[in-house]
Amino acid sequence: MLPEKECGICGIIFQPTRANQKYCPSCRKNPEQKKREYDRALKRSIREYGYGRQESVFFDSKCAFCGQIFQNITFRQRNFCSDECEKKWILANVRCSNCGKRITEEDTLPRNWNSIWYCSWECKHEVWMQKQIEEGNTHPCPVCGKVTLNSKVYCGQECYEKGRNRAKAYRYTCPHCGKQGVSNVPKTFCGKECYQAAVKAGWKPKQASSHRKAANGSGQRKNPVPTPIKKESEQEKMIRENGLCSVCRTPYADCIRMTSGFRYLPEGAKSPDGKKITSCPSYTAPRMKK
Repeated sequence: MLPEKECGICGIIFQPTRANQKYCPSCRKNPEQKKREYDRALKRSIREYGYGRQESVFFDSKCAFCGQIFQNITFRQRNFCSDECEKKWILANVRCSNCGKRITEEDTLPRNWNSIWYCSWECKHEVWMQKQIEEGNTHPCPVCGKVTLNSKVYCGQECYEKGRNRAKAYRYTCPHCGKQGVSNVPKTFCGKECYQAAVKAGWKPKQASSHRKAANGSGQRKNPVPTPIKKESEQEKMIRENGLCSVCRTPYADCIRMTSGFRYLPEGAKSPDGKKITSCPSYTAPRMKK
């Protein structure tokens, strides 16, 4: 039986089922979620009761909403006697930081009574956009002049289409019906019907695109030039005929390692770790003279 261990998340003592088990059966189901839960609990405990190095001091405080006297603690410094009073104070005093609209129970209440709150995404975006203007991160839209971030060229899809159509104009003449027009992209036919009718009549494009050539293999040469065979140099020939193996110091033609394409070690070679050859029967390292 394996010895008992301490859980790496919650700290309880449990009986592991295998040697490398680190978490208890409760925490091992979803360890990341358990870590976040215990981290939040630890931070809350420190916030309310401190690190334990000094005793918690209780004192009387006055609620900011109802005026009732309640017991406060030095490590938390609460401003309200209860969560209900804090909620009522927020509903009575918190307003939108942009338009000044008062918060209601239907809205999402802020987590802290002194936090900034916006009534809608539009108000929050307006404040954020004003900050970007002050920091110089905006420019006017080239179509309508609306303030736009530097990471964009146009303010929206509509201005993008207008600017694109105005910047690019391709004139075309339909080869099937003869209709003439202007498009923002290169165009051959005026519509899908004319294209299908022309294909049925035997129409073919003048030249296929490069990616179609590569896919169909039509871009390759009919009679490709054969690659020249590399000739063995005199030095390579001399090494092959007279060279010695770096392990057994035998000629290449007699070495098992060289002739097998480096798939086998020389007979009798020792390799304890499978990587480094320590000795070989055909070669003995020279000893230094004393």
